[in-house]
Amino acid sequence: MTTIPQCVFVSGANGFIGRAVVARLQAAGIAVRLGVRRRLAFADPAETVVMGDLPALEPNWEAALSGCDSLVHAAGIAHQAEPNDAAGRARLFAVNAEGAARVAEAARRAGLRRVILVSSAVVHGRSAAEGLTETHALAPENTYAASKRAAEQAMREALAHSATALTIIRPVAVYGPGCQGNLPRLMRLIQTGLPLPFGSLRNRRSFLAVEALAELVCLALRQPEAANETFLAADAAPIATPELIRALAEGLGKPARLLACPPGLLHGAAALLGRLDEMRSLTASFWVRSEKAQQVLGWQPPGSSRPGLIRTAQVFRVVPHALGRNSEPAR
Repeated sequence: MTTIPQCVFVSGANGFIGRAVVARLQAAGIAVRLGVRRRLAFADPAETVVMGDLPALEPNWEAALSGCDSLVHAAGIAHQAEPNDAAGRARLFAVNAEGAARVAEAARRAGLRRVILVSSAVVHGRSAAEGLTETHALAPENTYAASKRAAEQAMREALAHSATALTIIRPVAVYGPGCQGNLPRLMRLIQTGLPLPFGSLRNRRSFLAVEALAELVCLALRQPEAANETFLAADAAPIATPELIRALAEGLGKPARLLACPPGLLHGAAALLGRLDEMRSLTASFWVRSEKAQQVLGWQPPGSSRPGLIRTAQVFRVVPHALGRNSEPAR
C-alpha cells in the first residue's frame, strides 16, 4: 500500500536535480520545504530553510523538519575537476559524506519515515560494457565517487536500527535544461563547428532525463517496497557517443561534424594534454540497467535519450548562459 508524504524536506532544492524533484512533488500536491544554501529571493520564507555550507548545519533542525515526514538529500558537490591536493579531497568528503551523515542524523532525531539519498552510479566505477546492475561491486575511481560511496555508508550507519528507512538512488549522468557537467561542454564544442574525432566509436553510454529521476524519487517516497533498498537509474537504452553528438547537434541547429579516429589515438592525445578523464567520459562504455526500479516500483524511464537530449540542446541554443542561472552549487 502506497503512502502519500505529507511534507517533504528537499536539501539542495535550488540545484539542478533538486528543482526537478520539488516541481514533481508540488505537481503531485505534496507540501515541500526547501533546504537551500542561501536565502532565495523568490521563495516563500515560511517554507525555506537556509542550510549554509555542509557539513555545518545552520538551522535549528528540530524546527526545520517539524511537520515533515520525509527528506530527499540532493545537496552536495558535483561536476568539479578531480582535486589536486589533500585539502580539495578533504572538502569533497566533508560536504558529500559528512554532510550526508549530519542530515541523516537530523532526520533520525526528527523521526522521519523515509530518507532518499541521491547518490551516483559512478560508485560502481566509470566503465561498464555489459550492463551494470545493483549487484555489481562498488569500485569508485575518483574522489567524487569515493565521497558518494562514503555518503551512502554514512547515511546507512546514521539510520541503522531506527524507524527511518533509507532509499539510495544512483543515477547516471542526468540531462535536461539547466544540466551541468560534460554535456554543456560538448554542446559548446559542437557550436564551434569544429570536426569532432568520435565518428568511429561504438560505445554505449547511459543517460537519464531529470524528469524521470524526479518521478523515481517521488515513487520511492510513496512505495513501501523502496524502504532500505538501492536503485540504479538510467534511460532504458544506452546511446553511442556519435549518436549523442548527432542528437545535440540537431537541437543546436548545427551539423554533426564527426571524423573517424582510432580510440587508441584519441586516448594517447588526451593523455598528452592531461585530459584523459574527460576523454574517457566520452569514449568508454558505461551502460547501466535499471530493471530493478522498474520491477519493484513500477518506474518507467524514457525508452530513448534522444528526444530529451534534443530538447536540452534546443534550450541551450536559445539561452546558453541561462543554464543554471537561478541555481547555485548545492553544498
